[in-house]
Amino acid sequence: MKLKSSCYIIKLINDAIKKEANMMLAEMDLTMTQAGVLLLLSQKNDGKMSLKELERLVNVSQPTIAGISSRMQQKGLVEIVESSEDKRAKIMKLMPQGEECCKIAKNQMKSAEEKLLSPLSQDEVKELNRLLQKLAEPLDKGSC
Repeated sequence: MKLKSSCYIIKLINDAIKKEANMMLAEMDLTMTQAGVLLLLSQKNDGKMSLKELERLVNVSQPTIAGISSRMQQKGLVEIVESSEDKRAKIMKLMPQGEECCKIAKNQMKSAEEKLLSPLSQDEVKELNRLLQKLAEPLDKGSC
């Protein structure tokens, strides 16, 4: 068997993860970006975040985050309110239906990760995570 480049293997894994995620999210009428926003909100103690902060974290433009937030609000997943500190700013708040979707998505993501990593031992999984974090570090710093 011919060895494939690391980038090609990473792309194959990424494509498989995206395909699985899109099928799972389609059942909940969510996009990957919407699920990402729900997960970000769920990590906050109060389930709230400014649209400006979400725009930065999700790496999308202001019009894009406005469209995402509007569609999510129509689905009852979030509520968009004015900031009490700055009336020009908008805050996205996680609603109970959004929390429920988030729980389901987290469980499904955990199952998908377990399935993907099942051929590896615990030590191999730790080593893989260490190496992936090492590769991702420069990306977090914006050097690539």
